Amino acid sequence: GTGVRGRAVGRRLGCAAAGWGVWVFFFFQAEDGIRDRLVTGVQTCALPICTVGGLDAKIATHLCFGNYGGQSIQKGYWKDLMPFLNKLDADHLVLEFARRGYDELEAFKELKPGTKLGVGVVDIKDNEVEPTDVIAGRIENAVSVLGIDRIKWVHPDCGFWMLPRSVADRKMAALVAGRDQFLGR
Repeated sequence: GTGVRGRAVGRRLGCAAAGWGVWVFFFFQAEDGIRDRLVTGVQTCALPICTVGGLDAKIATHLCFGNYGGQSIQKGYWKDLMPFLNKLDADHLVLEFARRGYDELEAFKELKPGTKLGVGVVDIKDNEVEPTDVIAGRIENAVSVLGIDRIKWVHPDCGFWMLPRSVADRKMAALVAGRDQFLGR
């Protein structure tokens, strides 16, 4: 949070991270009603931010369209969220694309300069493990549309909590293999 508790957590993590060599922390706080505020056009950032005191930290914001029993639970288009996304105080956006498809990548040409993208290249809503060449092709497509300088991360669309561990492990291995194929390793 942004209050006293959030600052205290930030100071504590800052001290811990200095000894761990950690460079990424992921904070998740589900917020009921955020979809309604986004869809109805609220133009202020309602997402919680936690400052990690004493670190040269980057802020990443993850948005996806939900996962309840393998189903998307929200509808909408990235282009409609662009004014909101451009107001976020975030260095990176970590977004869902594998399930939804990549037709909306063009909308991110309107993203404010300097904001990097994490592009979902693994679908977490089904058990099928994507072939390496499919993942490499998704990365190539994102880079060809938005440029290598805009794409900072490739990742699963969201968490693997709905998948069996064996499937999640194979999907992560496929992600690494697809990234390596894209990079020519």
